[in-house]
Amino acid sequence: MKKHLFFFVVVLCFAAMTVQAQQRKVLVEEFTASTCGPCASVNSWFNPLLVTNADKVVVVKYQMNWPGNGDPYYTAEGGTRRSYYGVSGVPTIFINGTTVNANQSVVQSAIDAAYTQPAEATITGNFRVDGDMIYVKTTVTPLVSGSNFMIHCIVDEKETTKNKGGNGEQAFHHVMMKMFPDGGGTLTTITANEPMTLNFSHDMSTTYVEEMDDLEVAVFVQDKPTKAVLNAENLTENNTMSLPPTDITATQEEETLDINLSWTATRGVDGYNIYRNGAKVNTTPVTETTYKDTAPEYGVTYTYAVASIVDGVEGFGGTTSGFADIPVPKNVQATQVSELKVSITWDAIPASNVDGYNIYRDGIKCNSKLLQETEYLDSVKKEGHYCYQIIAVVKNINSKLSEPGCVDVALVGISETEKDALFTLYPNPVAGTLNIDTKETITDCQVFNLQGQLIYATKSGVKEIATDGWAAGTYIIRITTDKGSAEQRVIKN
Repeated sequence: MKKHLFFFVVVLCFAAMTVQAQQRKVLVEEFTASTCGPCASVNSWFNPLLVTNADKVVVVKYQMNWPGNGDPYYTAEGGTRRSYYGVSGVPTIFINGTTVNANQSVVQSAIDAAYTQPAEATITGNFRVDGDMIYVKTTVTPLVSGSNFMIHCIVDEKETTKNKGGNGEQAFHHVMMKMFPDGGGTLTTITANEPMTLNFSHDMSTTYVEEMDDLEVAVFVQDKPTKAVLNAENLTENNTMSLPPTDITATQEEETLDINLSWTATRGVDGYNIYRNGAKVNTTPVTETTYKDTAPEYGVTYTYAVASIVDGVEGFGGTTSGFADIPVPKNVQATQVSELKVSITWDAIPASNVDGYNIYRDGIKCNSKLLQETEYLDSVKKEGHYCYQIIAVVKNINSKLSEPGCVDVALVGISETEKDALFTLYPNPVAGTLNIDTKETITDCQVFNLQGQLIYATKSGVKEIATDGWAAGTYIIRITTDKGSAEQRVIKN
């Protein structure tokens, strides 16, 4: 069976209310390994002690990758937790974020003392196992305010046996399998009496889980700098929870700001809520499996979540992303307005946050900085057929190229016969000085090689040009007078 891995977090904030504190549960964490001899000795009394205090504690055990080859159920997320505490050896036990000696009476006393402390957060929630997937929804209501708090949601397997090592232990308990969203938890600012709801899901076939019906989910809130734990709780398994919508897509409607969402229906739900970047966009529950949202602006990627509703209670959500693609400039017009000058115009795109435009002539960018207007005057070097395309830029992101606007540029003002008679070059071929003979006043003189590179230019009434430094070859001499412009070729020996 093909496995699908997906992961999402949706955080919803509700109106503040006064919440009565739960009875505190004590967070017990152990760093251990199946290759650690002292770990087996400690666990021989530690595991029964945990059973005795089952109604008081929430337990997570992180299997480490030392000593020796370490425990085969070690994960990088457990390594992150080890680094957070600065653990340098196993076994190491923490009670509510404080390390305690691995001594039975010391551990029991620490649990008893922590249990009497008032909880500083209320934690509720459920989880559902469906095949290889686990779905978790938890609501944390802090009773204090502050920043740099971590909300950890951890999936344990109650008992494993396949990670046996060389220390003689045959079974291992409360083995950490997955931390949401990762080993660092969800870092957040908390406000007293303001609930936070978090949803997670994961394909547990990508972990070391041995039996999907043997899972438990622990949630706790911890002050990151001080390591103090506000409260901990084990969530309740509820296999009637609605599953998230699947196959969610977000597609832009042509070049508008409308984003069309669609998804596969979830059985047994009353409707759906739609969220854009964490904010609900629908005013009443959506009963269809489609929804049209109007995004605020172009050039932005939006994250959409579709959450199911059962009996008026919002359940899991699935997520996708949609990009408000930038409109392409339209109605590009190119018109020759004077000798070798082209005016290009186009329609502005309907985006209030447009940075500007870039213009391309035959695929080569013309402008050196973004154009703020919707017109541009281009200078070309010679007669020919030219095509112009425009790109709109929004938030440093380019639109696609526009349809081209093309123009045939011709030297204007005099007939072909008059062009031929406008000036004479001699000698041709030339070795040294090239003379220009004309009855008109020269206002501009340009010399190009056959690659189109300008090698000489002057606006004075020039009568001769020194060619000593030119390479042998053919050159184009363009002369402009008050009467018009013309070009002739000359060969340099």
